[in-house]
Amino acid sequence: MAVEPPENDESAAAAALDPLDQAAAEEAEAQAALAEARANAARARAELLRRQAEAGVVPQTDVATQAGPEQPAPHPTAAAARSTAPWAAIAVAAAALAVCGLVGFSAFMAWQQHGVNQERERHAEYAAVARQGVVNLMSLDFTNAEENVQRVIDSATGEFREEFEAQSEFLIESLEASKVITEVTVNSVAVESVAEESPVVLVAAESQATNAQDARKDPQRFRVAVTLSRDGDELKIARVDFL
Repeated sequence: MAVEPPENDESAAAAALDPLDQAAAEEAEAQAALAEARANAARARAELLRRQAEAGVVPQTDVATQAGPEQPAPHPTAAAARSTAPWAAIAVAAAALAVCGLVGFSAFMAWQQHGVNQERERHAEYAAVARQGVVNLMSLDFTNAEENVQRVIDSATGEFREEFEAQSEFLIESLEASKVITEVTVNSVAVESVAEESPVVLVAAESQATNAQDARKDPQRFRVAVTLSRDGDELKIARVDFL
């Protein structure tokens, strides 16, 4: 009787397993492979974290990995919003500071320009009053002597007004007797001092005089320092110094 050669152990074991046992074995092998893959991934992540720690880089939380099978990971947009919220607040604060700075600078420039405009207006007022005062004082016409003298008195104040008014009758008589007519041309005006109580204005002018006896005389150039003072709300001449 012939003897059949014995089968190898693996073939015998595979033949001995029924179909259910074979499926369980395959499932066990798959689970083992999955466990090995997870272990490899965990080792790789641990190595990455170690390298980031050595490099001083703050690791970011992998919410998708940490989340359980029944707990879905947060939406990436929400996570990004939370991570950028501090920077957004800083940007808003910086923008607010920039706007405040611009508003403050604009207000300062407006205030400075307002001061410049006020100073220009004062200079223009001082120059106009001094110019007209010199014209009133030096433009004389013997045919209107009383009117000319009264015009000077009305535009004067203080001691200058008192002195001029005290000599008004003599001035009228002298002007009518000499039959003089003088015309004045103001060439330039410059504000020398802007003291609020007594500003000083320099006036350069030229006068042309004629009378009944003599022909037209050569023009006379002169410079005067006119000191102004307020009489109520009106600026008037308080002093005249010939230079």
